[in-house]
Amino acid sequence: MPRHVDHDGRRSRIVKVTMGLLATGGLRAVTIREVARQLGGSVTLVTHYYPTRSAILDDLASQLIEIWRQEVADIDAGTDEPIERLRQYLAWALPTRAEALRREQARIRLLAERESEPSATATFQAFDATMRWDLRRHLEGLVDDESLEFVVDLLRVAVTGVTVLAVEHEGRWTPKKQLQFADQLLVTVGIMEPDSPSP
Repeated sequence: MPRHVDHDGRRSRIVKVTMGLLATGGLRAVTIREVARQLGGSVTLVTHYYPTRSAILDDLASQLIEIWRQEVADIDAGTDEPIERLRQYLAWALPTRAEALRREQARIRLLAERESEPSATATFQAFDATMRWDLRRHLEGLVDDESLEFVVDLLRVAVTGVTVLAVEHEGRWTPKKQLQFADQLLVTVGIMEPDSPSP
């Protein structure tokens, strides 16, 4: 009887190893040989699914966006209150959890080296489009239509800035400080009252 192979699970493991290599060593660390070594198999274990490093990176973007969509759907299901849903989304978007920090370390390293990897540009465009769509959706009804795009830009820049600071200064930009910053930003743009509770 032929052995059943979980192809989706194998692809997912390859992408997860790739993300770990990116987070710790950047693009130079990501080779098909090293991914295979980390998985404990031969190069063909990887090339069966991904013939090139670019193919792995393309799928990394697709898989992360799919994971993000599911995680955001789970967050949104937790409350019907729009401001709380926005706060929970921002808490998710910031690197307040170990897995999110590792994901952002990988993303920032890829960003720094994107000139040497043509597929990286498409990856970042997909990430940005997904983040902006989510922000727009979470802001609808909380800001007027005229201000919506400005507030989307403001929150996008703020999340990116805090993320970079959290990666650069992990001990200084603690999860608590990141969440306090996000709440203060929502107060500043008039979405929350100054005396609203912090998470």
